[in-house]
Amino acid sequence: MTINDVINALQKAGINPPSEVNSKEVIKLFHEQNGESYTVSTAKMMKFLSALGFSYGNLLDCDRTGLNKALENTLKIDDEPEKSKLRKALDGISDIFVGKSKSGIPFQVTIPDSFEAAQILYSKLCENDCIEIISQDEGVFNPSPDNIVYHTDATDGSKGVDITQADDIWLQFTGKVNPGFYMMVSAENNVLSKDIAILGNFLTDHHGTYYLEATSENIRLDFQSTNYAYYLVFANETLTRFYAVRMDLLSKALPTDCHWLCIDFGTSNTTVGTWKEDQTHEIVAFDDVTSADKKPNCLMPTIAYVLNAGSSGTVKLLFGFEAKKRLIETDYQPKGSIFYNIKQWISADSNYTVSCNDEFNHNIELKVHDIISMFLKYVVEQAEIKLKRHFVKFHFSAPIKLKDRLYAITSKTFNEAEYTVANVQDSLDEGIAIMYERISELREEFRKNPQKNRGDVMIIDCGGGTTDVARCRYAFTSSDVGVKTQIRVCSVNGQYFGGNELTYRIFQLLKIKLSDYYKSGVLSDKIQITSIDDLISTATDDYLNAVDQYITQIIERKDTPFTYYEQLDKASQEAEWVLPTDYANKAIVNGAAMIAQAKRNFNYLWNWAERIKIEFFSGESRATFSFSTDIQTDKALYFYADPSAEHVVPKMNLQKQDSVPDVAINIKELTALLSPQIYYILSIMLLKADGSELIFDDKSMQNTRMLLAGQSCKISLFRDLMKEYIPGRRTRSGKNVKRTAAEMKLSCVKGCIQYLMEKEMLNGETQILTDAPSVIYRVAVNTESFDSEKILLDGRSIKQTDKVKTMNRVEIIQRQLAVGEIQYSVYNNVVSTNDAVSAGAIRIEPDITKYTPFDNLTDLITEITKRSVPGIESYQFEHEGKSESVLSRLETDLHGIESDQNGKLLYFILPNNDGCGFILWQIVKRTEDGKRMYYLFEPSMIDYLKDTVVSRFDGKNCIMRA
Repeated sequence: MTINDVINALQKAGINPPSEVNSKEVIKLFHEQNGESYTVSTAKMMKFLSALGFSYGNLLDCDRTGLNKALENTLKIDDEPEKSKLRKALDGISDIFVGKSKSGIPFQVTIPDSFEAAQILYSKLCENDCIEIISQDEGVFNPSPDNIVYHTDATDGSKGVDITQADDIWLQFTGKVNPGFYMMVSAENNVLSKDIAILGNFLTDHHGTYYLEATSENIRLDFQSTNYAYYLVFANETLTRFYAVRMDLLSKALPTDCHWLCIDFGTSNTTVGTWKEDQTHEIVAFDDVTSADKKPNCLMPTIAYVLNAGSSGTVKLLFGFEAKKRLIETDYQPKGSIFYNIKQWISADSNYTVSCNDEFNHNIELKVHDIISMFLKYVVEQAEIKLKRHFVKFHFSAPIKLKDRLYAITSKTFNEAEYTVANVQDSLDEGIAIMYERISELREEFRKNPQKNRGDVMIIDCGGGTTDVARCRYAFTSSDVGVKTQIRVCSVNGQYFGGNELTYRIFQLLKIKLSDYYKSGVLSDKIQITSIDDLISTATDDYLNAVDQYITQIIERKDTPFTYYEQLDKASQEAEWVLPTDYANKAIVNGAAMIAQAKRNFNYLWNWAERIKIEFFSGESRATFSFSTDIQTDKALYFYADPSAEHVVPKMNLQKQDSVPDVAINIKELTALLSPQIYYILSIMLLKADGSELIFDDKSMQNTRMLLAGQSCKISLFRDLMKEYIPGRRTRSGKNVKRTAAEMKLSCVKGCIQYLMEKEMLNGETQILTDAPSVIYRVAVNTESFDSEKILLDGRSIKQTDKVKTMNRVEIIQRQLAVGEIQYSVYNNVVSTNDAVSAGAIRIEPDITKYTPFDNLTDLITEITKRSVPGIESYQFEHEGKSESVLSRLETDLHGIESDQNGKLLYFILPNNDGCGFILWQIVKRTEDGKRMYYLFEPSMIDYLKDTVVSRFDGKNCIMRA
């Protein structure tokens, strides 16, 4: 290069040339300092080097000191004088700067944690000329084309829609990029705006492609502007240089989609989907942000995490994968409350609250229905972000017994005028939804072969925390508009058993093995790891016989608990003294520090138990899972333990155990461990709802096919053990015999999509009839003497066939109208025998002014009928050798009870209209001026399900439960 080349390059970079142009003087321009900063900015230096023909790509990963060094070593001016003196001069300059590594940015740079902080950083970078604008001609970057940023189309102001990997806005860059943040700024004539428009971060695929992501609150584009020229401003890995590259953006309003958005709100995972104009299903794949290499997943974890709860108006919760990510980021020791099974709260009272704490030591009471509402809003928002459409119609599927409860929550959550939530009558419960996808296939078979016009299917849906059984009968007939389909469904059984119980058994075994390892003092010659044979019998006949005997005792109502896992439970309780995981167990865990340590033990161990379950029973099962070889590289692998295993309360703080245990769990152990639990779940679920006999002992069920749904049913043991009841061929689900766990979980949402799409397209006619759900409980009240109970409602007496509905006569209790309580106990007819699963008391209100008066008993009965189990007017009972109407007898009995001026309190119990609980009715009957009057108190609705939930996430696994 010549002196003129150097002068021209300096002028292009906006740098005044020195009075004498030679290598020494030019290099001094870039080394010379003004205080603690360089006189010539890095941006101008790179313009100079680029103008001289230096390769930009070779200099991207240098800091300022490295750039100066590169200039020293490569600048050669061919026509400068006194070349022989140059080397010595350069050496002198090098001596001046040795050890003074500088970034070229005259202020401290940190990753901005807010839009406002990013704006301040950007302003400083501009003021100090720190942003290097790189031309496309340099060949060091490649931006994605046709980039669209969406926004809501609202009259009160548009709002940006989150940018995610699904938007496919990306940058390929040859240098190392800091993924922590980027800023997008608009440009006019290649001059950068003073204000940033977007603050976001990169998601890298580790192959040189950086996907742009940003949350809606950090997208502040001018959506009315037609400008599409923007520059992406980002930093190198060490935050020592900043680059700006051209990236064109278009903004579009999020289009409104009038198709239904279907949400399957699951215990462990939630799925969402809709359909496209070509009638193909579109399932939402959520971003799994737990790590950079995770692919989008259609199963969103149903998890809520309390991040900030400074006040009820500013509560910030994380959900799904974001909550799971936060759990990992906190090293499985979250300071905020984390909730794994929020679905159980559907049946809770609308005012029921839970105590929550956040990461800043705030404590707040939150209504559980509000948490559900926030979660469902988040799910809808994420669906809109992923599908880039605004939805106004929502369909929520739920177990048949919870449809009314879920609709009450969702209709309140989406109560704006623009939204529509499918009501109870027009929405599918989970049983029908799972079946409907198969119904569509069967309808096509009917079109080809009219003889295949009806059938009977039993559905077992085993998810993470619940298992439901429903019976579905279908019939097809031809009509002028296509095929007419009639579906009749009835909920047969439903219990809180599921995949979490399987995870818990693995959790117990891991905990026992780990405690054996740690209490040995980690000395190989002392390690005595408990064998699976010491915990449970591994002989197949043993567990089959044990479960069969237990089921027989339930049918006979003998009070014998299921004790097959008794030794495992005892060993797990003993292991608690070494490796505490029950953070709510005050008998062992005391103090904030130990509670945090026990929580950490639980969260981390549960995570690994879940991973082992999934790995072992995926399509490609493995033989052994070893701590020393499979998870020794996991940075989080440590526990807090007390190797002494002393039964001393209070314990001192636990010791951190970093050693990797040389223990393993194999497929043989897992099969022996889980088979009894699965067979137990199946046996319980296949009991009739009244616990009287196995479903398949009924002759009418002999030709019924079985459909397995829910991700837990993917485990091959389910199908193997089902053969104990029915031939294997009858458990096939149709065309898709080999389905992944995700596909089985998606059965529900796909069925909803198919039903609503066909209904909207007027494809034939579908009639869905829902029978009253089975009542699987009985309720007793204490008598006046409080030393005995009287059964007022027994689900075993409530039976429904095609021809007749029967139940027991309604029992009426009489008491004086005075201050007091009605004490009741609830029993589960299927799982439990003589142990109450919940109990409570209802206050007697003696103030007659708080009651609604009725002078006509028939009107009172009509009011009671509205809130009772559907079709109660058709229920009969046997009385004096003939059938009599239950309601007519209730009216007769109420009429026949004597009363006086003081009044008499009468109360009785009937199942409520959703079958999920029961109502205790209080009536005061008294005589006024010779006339009989009836006063009805506000009915007391009680949900037996709410109190029967045994959560595996409440820190009480080893505590004996009442």
